[in-house]
Amino acid sequence: MTHRTWRRPALVLLACLLPLAVPAASSGSDVPAPRTAATTVLHRVVWDQYREGRDGIHLRSANLDGSNLRSIYDLPHGFTTELTMDRAGRRVAFAPCCRAKYPALVVVPVLGGKALKPLARHRQIDFVGGIGWSPSGSRLAFEGKHVTGPRGGPMSLWTIRPDGTGLKHVLTIHGGRPGSINDALAWTRDGILYSDGKNLRSASAGRSHLVLRHVASVRISGNGQHLVTERDLGQGQSVWIGNADGTGQRRVLSQGVGGQSPTYFDVVPSYDGSRLLADRMLPGSGQSIDDVVTWATEAGPQSATVVGFADPDTSVTWN
Repeated sequence: MTHRTWRRPALVLLACLLPLAVPAASSGSDVPAPRTAATTVLHRVVWDQYREGRDGIHLRSANLDGSNLRSIYDLPHGFTTELTMDRAGRRVAFAPCCRAKYPALVVVPVLGGKALKPLARHRQIDFVGGIGWSPSGSRLAFEGKHVTGPRGGPMSLWTIRPDGTGLKHVLTIHGGRPGSINDALAWTRDGILYSDGKNLRSASAGRSHLVLRHVASVRISGNGQHLVTERDLGQGQSVWIGNADGTGQRRVLSQGVGGQSPTYFDVVPSYDGSRLLADRMLPGSGQSIDDVVTWATEAGPQSATVVGFADPDTSVTWN
């Protein structure tokens, strides 16, 4: 099963079953738009700030050294599932969980500003899973559940502009592993990469094709050149990095077995893929995350340093 299914099974199931009766959406395909102008890339860490006894979502962002701390979004209830930055590191998208009254999808500038709710006028989508950004940042891809009955319809891939216009259906996800939900999506010029719970596939214009076998999750670096995937090749979960087309795969992390070594979750590449960020659970910690760490991809997690300003056991991302 995917990491999210393993980590929050009850909450994911609850979110998938939330009923909401509304009309159907438009459908179509989407082609990634090329970047037309140079954009200044921001390098920030964004996380949900946890405080004992305080509920809700409290997104914070800071420079990589912890300076220039900003409060960028607050919601008194719920929690974030996964945070996904655009390629330029200027906006972060996420899906609040897990009530119908929460916005299904939110986009927030990482330096603070007006929050957008792309699905506010598209109430036929009642649950959002993995999220990704087009290479130009002009559109979002997301995994969404369409309401077509008392228990909802199948999971599909959709695209939409951050302002809520141009909703398009890309592909209905068939097969794979039941209950599998992507942590994130990776949008390349060839298509939208997603895991069907078994393999990595690329979707475009209503069709999909196999990219890489035995992939549970995928993330893409800000420069669009590197994929980070979680895989199970029969020897436990491992994390790999490779090219955006799925070639050049190499293992960068083998997960601990039997609680004898650290376990890492939500491994996110830096803008150029030279470093990795992750939640770390130390041996003997049970099910709680101990800290957020980063390390040079080539050096391996044994060289990890703690990102002390980012709260553990919450969603965290960077660029």
